Amino acid sequence: MSHNHCHSHHASNLHILKISFYLITVFMVVEAIVGYVSGSLALLADAGHMLNDSFSLGLAWLAIRLSTKHSQTALCLTLINALSLIFVAVWILWEAVERFQHPVPILNSAMLVVSFVGLAVNLIVAWWMLKGDSHNLNLQAALAHVFADIFGSVAVIVAGILLWLFGWQWADPLASSIVAVIIALSGINITKATLSAYRHNTTSGQNF
Repeated sequence: MSHNHCHSHHASNLHILKISFYLITVFMVVEAIVGYVSGSLALLADAGHMLNDSFSLGLAWLAIRLSTKHSQTALCLTLINALSLIFVAVWILWEAVERFQHPVPILNSAMLVVSFVGLAVNLIVAWWMLKGDSHNLNLQAALAHVFADIFGSVAVIVAGILLWLFGWQWADPLASSIVAVIIALSGINITKATLSAYRHNTTSGQNF
């Protein structure tokens, strides 16, 4: 009975990650295109994080596939996932500093529309992923990416409203910086959890 229960969780997690991957990847492409056309660094930053999400979901899927026989490999993939978050955060902060110094015109209407759609997509994905195994470290890592995106979408929406109402160009790089901090914190927390699991030398595979 216990084996069947674990197998059910395993299959469910894989299905959840597959659907989430498709949703995130499709919207990431849309957000990147609109971010580039509109000139919004906040949208590009969020698209960059969603690209990282796609990578994260792919790694999580592979890690769960390997977890039953290769738990240490699964942990290594989770660690790569977490470190990639930190890398993206540093890149966004670097770009935000440039934007603070050299503001660029932004097509605000497109920024607002896409950020609202992005929030909706991330909420749907988070709701879907919360149906999975809450004890699975890889699923936790992927879900952390999605929650970070939810906060990121809210930051972009606020920046868009400030631009629309007051014309504050600095709101866009500020939103980008907030997204970067959220991403970095997620990466640090997942890295700590992964290293802790590695130190405890958990080899059963059921929690990865």
